[in-house]
Amino acid sequence: MLKPYQRVNHFPGMVEICRKDFFTKHYNKQVKSDSRNYNFYPKTWILPQEYAAFLTYARKNPHPAYIVKPANGAMGMGIRLYRNVESVPSSSSQYGPCVVQEYVTNPYLIDGFKFDLRIYVLITSCCPLRIFVYNEGLVRLSAEKYMDPMGPNGESMYRHLTNYAVNRKHHAYMKTNDETDGNKRSFAFLEDYLARHAGLSDCRMLWRRIRNLVVKTVILAAPHVYHGYRLFHHSGDYRCSSGTSSGSTTTTTTTSSETRFGGFNGKGGGSTHSAAFEILGFDVILDADLKPWLLEVNRSPSFGVDQSLDLRVKSGLLRDALALINIRASDKRRSEEWQRAHAVQRLLNPTTTAVNAVCDTKLWQCSGTLKSKYLASDWLKNPRDLLNRINGIRERLGEMHREADLECFENSNCGNWRRVYPTMDKTLEQRYNTLIVNVFTEFNKGRPGDVDRVIPASLSESQKEEELRQQLFYLEKEASKLVKQRVNDKIPLPQQPKTQQQHHRQQQQHHLRVLNTGTSTPPTFPPRYCFREKWRSRNQSAVSMFSHPFWEDPNGLAESDEEGEEEVKKEEEEGSGGKEFLYRF
Repeated sequence: MLKPYQRVNHFPGMVEICRKDFFTKHYNKQVKSDSRNYNFYPKTWILPQEYAAFLTYARKNPHPAYIVKPANGAMGMGIRLYRNVESVPSSSSQYGPCVVQEYVTNPYLIDGFKFDLRIYVLITSCCPLRIFVYNEGLVRLSAEKYMDPMGPNGESMYRHLTNYAVNRKHHAYMKTNDETDGNKRSFAFLEDYLARHAGLSDCRMLWRRIRNLVVKTVILAAPHVYHGYRLFHHSGDYRCSSGTSSGSTTTTTTTSSETRFGGFNGKGGGSTHSAAFEILGFDVILDADLKPWLLEVNRSPSFGVDQSLDLRVKSGLLRDALALINIRASDKRRSEEWQRAHAVQRLLNPTTTAVNAVCDTKLWQCSGTLKSKYLASDWLKNPRDLLNRINGIRERLGEMHREADLECFENSNCGNWRRVYPTMDKTLEQRYNTLIVNVFTEFNKGRPGDVDRVIPASLSESQKEEELRQQLFYLEKEASKLVKQRVNDKIPLPQQPKTQQQHHRQQQQHHLRVLNTGTSTPPTFPPRYCFREKWRSRNQSAVSMFSHPFWEDPNGLAESDEEGEEEVKKEEEEGSGGKEFLYRF
């Protein structure tokens, strides 16, 4: 099991876009319903399942060449080029299942050589989804000049494959520290080459298309990654699990983010609270019209270096990625300190809270008075629903604040990474959100499911922060009526039998008071002081609002805020604040 400060460098479920057969299946599904958005992947079939469909299509729509790739292959192994449809094998190759794909026969060339682009993509979180693209990458050229596959000697794979693992074996492969020469070149060289030879003085539209391609590809895997992540780390991200268990007699007040990274993460800030991250390598090719086509997605891109360009790009992206996901050497120590403090806090929390009494429906039915008519009938029938709604809104507001803080952190620490989802372009953002809803609906067989946990809360147009705060204000007023009504009706708090564990806990509380105050007499504090501090805490769960100080001093509820503040100031002047309050709850 992962420790709270540990991260995994892969998301479960990302294989859905990294295996060519899985990606082809998901991509073809979306093409049927939304061909306008999914038009960046050459037409592909899975063998042997779709061999008959492939033959039918190929005979009606002749294509110069087809390329066969192992479904789970890498480094160019097992790739074959076929000019005759009938020669394409119907069964799996020695490398296992494979796919057959229309070959892009009109690639854009650099000095007569075919090339592709290695684009590096970082996913820091799956719920909410956050995608980054690195501004630097590699332009990889083939070892031999490109030749039409229909021509003589056109089947040489050194003319058609740009993989480093394949071309480095060729005698003409050239390593150099000059980023404008050799078989590996920089993006800056590509932009300059396009400006000189293609008349493309501004490459922003090209890079925008590539970023668009990247986001749409990752969206295809989003429901699978989210589902796998929940199974792999059920208490991981604060948006992947709820802090409230409906129908139970107690409510969990600690959010999953605190469980995941502990309160220590608040000081450093900027963490996604995700237990995993992933760096992917996208291979993209440009055709003669400079339209980008996705070739494949690599789940474990190579970080080996054999020339200065490799070292500059790969070391830079790793350094910036570690800064962006905010991994620090002190995380382990701070997490352990927070866990120890949290264990003491949990030990000293009261075992019975007023909210349990408020939510006791039977007591309300038996002991209700005429004053109950001033309460909302829905809450009176089921106060647990009121508590759940308060918890939900407070959690939602907390998410919005956390994501706003996270966005500020990312903008300051992204280095050469650029966030492509969520994006500042609201129109484009809405299109991406629509695609996410569509793939989740397809995945959940007609239901959106937990899509709201993947779309960032700060960008959701359905619920504004001000509206949520107004709802929370109203619901808290209703909750106060319920608590006040229970006090005025003098309905006794349900007592639980004392157990040996509770007796032992009371002894520990007494020992802690002795250690902190130097006296065996338990210190006394204004009950409302504790309540008001809890109320002011933005991220505190609704349970703390109904804590037991009300039952110790019911009349305190009727006092004004000014009187309560005067009490607090008076206590502070007398010197009875200090360390003792730290252990009050």
